Amino acid sequence: MLQLQDNGKGIHAADFPLLCERFATSKLAKFEDLQGIATYGFRGEALASISHIAHMKVVSMTEGAQCAYRASFLDGKMCGHAAPAPGVKGTLITVEDLFYNVATRRKTLKNANDEYQKIVEVVSRYALHNSGIGITCKKYGENQSEVHTVRGTTLEDNIRLMFGHNVARELLPFKCTDEKLGFVAEGHISNANYSMKKTTFILFINHRLVDSTHIKKAMESVYQQYLPKSSHPWIYLSLSVAPQNIDVNVHPTKSEVRFLHEDDIVDALHKSLEDTLAAHNSSRTFVTQTLSAVSTSSQKCPPTSSATATASVPQYKLDRSDAHSQTLQAFLQPVGELATATATTTTTTPIATAATGAVADAVSVTDHYTEQQTQRKADSQPISMPPLAAAPTATVPPPTARKRVHGNCPSAAPAAAVAHTRRPKKFVLSPLSSIQSFISRIEELSDAELVDVLDHATWVGCVNVIFSLVQCRTRLLVFNMQTMRW
Repeated sequence: MLQLQDNGKGIHAADFPLLCERFATSKLAKFEDLQGIATYGFRGEALASISHIAHMKVVSMTEGAQCAYRASFLDGKMCGHAAPAPGVKGTLITVEDLFYNVATRRKTLKNANDEYQKIVEVVSRYALHNSGIGITCKKYGENQSEVHTVRGTTLEDNIRLMFGHNVARELLPFKCTDEKLGFVAEGHISNANYSMKKTTFILFINHRLVDSTHIKKAMESVYQQYLPKSSHPWIYLSLSVAPQNIDVNVHPTKSEVRFLHEDDIVDALHKSLEDTLAAHNSSRTFVTQTLSAVSTSSQKCPPTSSATATASVPQYKLDRSDAHSQTLQAFLQPVGELATATATTTTTTPIATAATGAVADAVSVTDHYTEQQTQRKADSQPISMPPLAAAPTATVPPPTARKRVHGNCPSAAPAAAVAHTRRPKKFVLSPLSSIQSFISRIEELSDAELVDVLDHATWVGCVNVIFSLVQCRTRLLVFNMQTMRW
């Protein structure tokens, strides 16, 4: 059901029989009026068409009348006579059972919510254009209105009400006039600070809501110089053209119109829009929000562990440019396996016995680094290097007292009972003269610039299975990891 009500002049009871007759209209007083039509409708087809596909009732009351009159209409004819009825000044039109006798057309209708949103869109645009007139649109049976403008409000107030404060504060007044072409264009456009994902283009020509692809593309082309890619403007434009220069009958639904000197008018709008945006593009304005100071003594933030803070951030998005970042040396392996380091993790774990379940003494296993014996040939004589340290034997409980841990995951043991021993950062130089001479020879043949790069290199990430991305101070380098060896 659709119901429309106004508080206008009303319809006289004697005019009720002509209300739904085709081509019956009160917009024309003489034949010459056809050359200068400035109203929404004039041919008398709206009510006549509705009466053929729906059940329609009209209640109207004129100023100074003692009562209102009510009548029903079907197939363009009034059913019976207009009967007195209670009412207020104005006209109330009720439409029920839309397309009840046209099954094919009724099937094309979407659900009630989709159709209602289309109605709200049209009504909101007419409410925006007719600022100063109170317009309300709400769903039947609900108290809250989707569209509600108050009488006497300005255009800026209606824009802020319907589209929000973010749009209203970024608008610029727009006006273009040309007496030679006979048109006046007024409206509001968004400045270079505002953009949206989809263009909002509201166009009224002689107070009629229409679409014009030609005007829309011309105005969007101007904004391409100021807005980022895939960003679009907000435009409201009211164009007034001489009525004799416009043709409103080029589209069945009157959604498009044609007017005289259309190309020249579009070019004038394009030029005026360029000048308006250029005059307001000297600076950009950014809205900031002032935060009140918060006392640290009154509000205490709970401590958070580093594991919790970084758990939600993927590893590849972490910042790796600090002092604790991974260096390039960690990815380089000695050629020929000259030295092999073996380490075991120092772990203090409470062990429960199988019989009583009591907690046994902690067992401590200490990491030890050992170096295997290496053999090198110098002056055709083999040189053997004894091990630097002997690995002590760790005391391990019997298998029956051990607590079974699945896998090698550190989380299997309590976090508080795990301690790691860091690997020494520097190698201890061997007292052998052959080793020292070998190191001196390497230092002489090495490239100082490349050594400096490797010492200050920070590994960024892998490009593919061969190349890696490395940062050295302010430079970004690509390394071939397969050809790099110590």
